Amino acid sequence: MNTNCGPRVLRFPLQFADVVPISREENANLQAAALSGDPRVEDFIDLVAEEMAAGIHRAVDHWMGQVEAVFHDTRLTTLGRMHAIQDILEEYRQSIGSDLPELPAVAPKGPGYDD
Repeated sequence: MNTNCGPRVLRFPLQFADVVPISREENANLQAAALSGDPRVEDFIDLVAEEMAAGIHRAVDHWMGQVEAVFHDTRLTTLGRMHAIQDILEEYRQSIGSDLPELPAVAPKGPGYDD
């Protein structure tokens, strides 16, 4: 399998503007090739799987790096860290166009705070 394509830059969320529907006949031909063990199809499937895995890995690295940076920022208090994590989660939700429910507000708790 030829994987010397170089790194690809993926944007999140992925846009599928270039996807063109195929005819039933073309779809049947692709299915037959896949079931026949055609090495070109297997290489293509491997390539797609590798690209998906690499994209997921890059995304996880990015978001976990953001969270880790908050934990290592000595200028932040515990409450400041919680707010920074909420900001990261909100940025993530906006980047994927998520309709997840809003995050609850962070309220200080512990000794010296009214419950």
